[in-house]
Amino acid sequence: MGKDIVFELSKNHKLFILIRDDEKKEIFKSFKNINFVKGSMDKEESFKEKLAECDIVIHAAGTVNPKHSMNVNYGLTKKIISLCANNQKFVYISSFNATFKNKSNYTVSKQMAEKAVIESSLDYLIFRPTLLYNKKGEVYILKLIKQIIKLPFALQPGNGMYFLQPLFTEDFAQIISLSLNNINNRIISVAGKEAVSIKELIQLILSRTKTKPVLRIPVLLLRFMGRFVGLNRDKINELSENKTMNIDATEKEFNISLRSVREMLPEIIKYAKTT
Repeated sequence: MGKDIVFELSKNHKLFILIRDDEKKEIFKSFKNINFVKGSMDKEESFKEKLAECDIVIHAAGTVNPKHSMNVNYGLTKKIISLCANNQKFVYISSFNATFKNKSNYTVSKQMAEKAVIESSLDYLIFRPTLLYNKKGEVYILKLIKQIIKLPFALQPGNGMYFLQPLFTEDFAQIISLSLNNINNRIISVAGKEAVSIKELIQLILSRTKTKPVLRIPVLLLRFMGRFVGLNRDKINELSENKTMNIDATEKEFNISLRSVREMLPEIIKYAKTT
């Protein structure tokens, strides 16, 4: 996600990017208007001076690891807010999970982070994207495709009727860039063009790879073996709430035609088969 956002913003803005090691510079070597700040989020003296030079602070760091979500998603957000000056604008990349009723660590950490942003004295913009993926399908869609390719069957969590509306990172990056002139203390939920159920997504992948039987795993069983299929406790809890929304207003406001995971799948599958 970060690389696509940086690329889009670098077209029209001078950027300061916090990196832990010099190897990370290679990721952005072809980009313009990039300035690197060597440091770490847990060592504020390494970036505090450069932070003060920024008109807009974009905070996209986060984790889905339930063991670290409170410290990273909430703790770091609160810390960065405290380092910002009142005249700076703050853009926070939250998650659509912040709208969920389930009280998983991840959901609560995002809700608390949003609350800290809203209650700050900064002009803010909060984004709530759904499941994000890039041209490689990273992370979840790529894992799902590889799992289907490698195993003699496709694993389906529950009844498969949990709906996703995956958002292509390049589309999201454009929306972020276009929104910077209208931050104005608001929250924007954003998704891709089309909602698909897990069951439908699996069938779409199978239709473009190889027909295999689908093994349905009851949610109760997933609570015991979820880690073996890439689902932690928080992800299993999500199966009770859909990640879908109407995107008409988003497309109209930003004059953008959002892409669907259905149209992006062929390219992602092609990549998955080569890795």
